[in-house]
Amino acid sequence: MKRAVCQVRFPQILKIDSALPVDFQEAIRDRFPVFEKKFVASIHGMSAELLQLVNNTAGIGAYTFRDETNHMQVTLNSSSISYAVNQPTRWETISDSLYFCIEALIKAYNPTFFSRVGLRYTNVIYKSRLGLDDIPWSELINSDLLGGIRNSYFLKYAIDSRNTLRLKDELGFILIQYGYNVKEKQPDISSYILDFDIYQDERCEIHAVTDFVERAHARARRILRWSITDKLHEAMGPRPCP
Repeated sequence: MKRAVCQVRFPQILKIDSALPVDFQEAIRDRFPVFEKKFVASIHGMSAELLQLVNNTAGIGAYTFRDETNHMQVTLNSSSISYAVNQPTRWETISDSLYFCIEALIKAYNPTFFSRVGLRYTNVIYKSRLGLDDIPWSELINSDLLGGIRNSYFLKYAIDSRNTLRLKDELGFILIQYGYNVKEKQPDISSYILDFDIYQDERCEIHAVTDFVERAHARARRILRWSITDKLHEAMGPRPCP
């Protein structure tokens, strides 16, 4: 796993824009002590002075809270909260911090309901890091996801191959993005990307968010396992997960 992100959206809460999120920060500061405020992007034709005035008076932007290692980050704005991890991390750690932050949001701002909940995993597989340089991708990735690089000629000359599949089932929407990539400055190093975004974009009651996230996590695990062969699964050194 290269990155995991969970975003929860809610109807806009003007209180978040009108004042610094002091109570929210106090609730999570022990875990996320590094604070940064990000302003809105520049608007065409607006001077720097006017943009700064608008941001300072309206509070428009996002608040970012990071842990000391800079591996975990929480971003809050007036209509969403997101939690991101940028290194391989066990689900117990991810879910514990995620639910902790959502609870802090509820206590500080009391959203009426959530309008969208999504969980996304980005996995980038490098054969070189797993000692599999001489193993063809066809023996590592499910053939249904190989696309054009199943052809040896295309694979020899390909520098990039991206595909997208969007599904809908009883859980919600599943966006699967997958493909092959070669580093421009290091043509001998190739990787395969498996990106899964599982989300629902309809009303979600406050008490139901954790159930959806847990189900989305379980679904993402199953999709990842289906996407790779036993050989790659063993090379990645799988560990039991909850």
